[in-house]
Amino acid sequence: MRLFTRISLLAGLTAGFGTGCAALLGLDEFREGGGTGGGGSVSSSASDSSSVASGAGGDIGSGGATASSSSSSATASSSGTGGMIDCNAGETIAALQAVPNGIAVAGMDVYWANTGDGTIMTWHEASIPMLWYTAAANGPMHISANAHQVCWTDSNNNRVECKSDAPNKMFPHTIVDIAATSSPSSIIVDDTYAYWTNSGVGEVRKQVVPVFNTGGNVSSVITASPGSNPDWIAVDATGTAFWVNYTDMTIMKRSPGDLVQGPPLVMNQIALNGLAVDADDVYWTSATAKTVFKAPKLTGTPITPVASNQLYPEQVTVDANDIYWWNQGDGTIMKAPKSGGAATVVICGQTDAHFAVSDTHVYWTDRKKGTVKRIPK
Repeated sequence: MRLFTRISLLAGLTAGFGTGCAALLGLDEFREGGGTGGGGSVSSSASDSSSVASGAGGDIGSGGATASSSSSSATASSSGTGGMIDCNAGETIAALQAVPNGIAVAGMDVYWANTGDGTIMTWHEASIPMLWYTAAANGPMHISANAHQVCWTDSNNNRVECKSDAPNKMFPHTIVDIAATSSPSSIIVDDTYAYWTNSGVGEVRKQVVPVFNTGGNVSSVITASPGSNPDWIAVDATGTAFWVNYTDMTIMKRSPGDLVQGPPLVMNQIALNGLAVDADDVYWTSATAKTVFKAPKLTGTPITPVASNQLYPEQVTVDANDIYWWNQGDGTIMKAPKSGGAATVVICGQTDAHFAVSDTHVYWTDRKKGTVKRIPK
């Protein structure tokens, strides 16, 4: 994941956010609805996504960002003070974690990687967080899970690991050190394979990860392009892999039956910082363009903006109905309907987040706060 520095960002945000920037600056536990509003009797409901900070207060006071809040029904007054969003909303399922990073959901089980102490933690509905495995210190970052195994990348120690835990998640079976790699980054696991990107050598790899794998399998190279800096990866139900080449500014894909690597699916995308795929489309974020995009996964065209004027969007995931992403610039997790429409705020004030989505909740980690939380979708 590419994190953009926040130098000079606060000054720009302060000018556009009005009093709403208090939450970002850590001065308030709430984000005020709008900026400094104009006079008159104009009012703006919380679902009005077109309010700007110079007029009647909008929902998040984002100085013109196309967003409304799904968590506030207040009406903005003529003074421009809109509804309040509680940035501390949500249920805390774990606190005092050692730099929690990647997070994954499999059914009712949640897993996250604590980079600070090298632990893989798990939480089951209505239980307490439990230590699931101790990996290398200062290592695990991205993580993926299904019903039978959890896989993670460790870029500091150049390892990709998976742990199978069937048939009972409380009694894990074996740890599989898949491969010595070079700067592994994003990872996805399905019922057959683990797929990951080796950013350091420009490779995309996969390896069979059966439930009771005892090691010894050799990973296969899906593609190799030194210098391309592959990062985020996504895999659809057919086993077709999609990935971001950060340096090349491309989105690539390769199906299991492809004998050779084809041309880029999408080109000329600056600062690609997230990737997701569903049955029809591929989705990505561009921090520089401040936009979330989508395109048909078969052709790559036309490219359609899902949400623009976002503050350095990173990461993206989808469920049956919505698209989710995190804005690094203002700490909001956002969502927008696949069918089209305004983006809404899921939660605000998350200083350094990774997130995952289940059928019922959005889960996220906050590296700086050391917390893992969730909120109903």
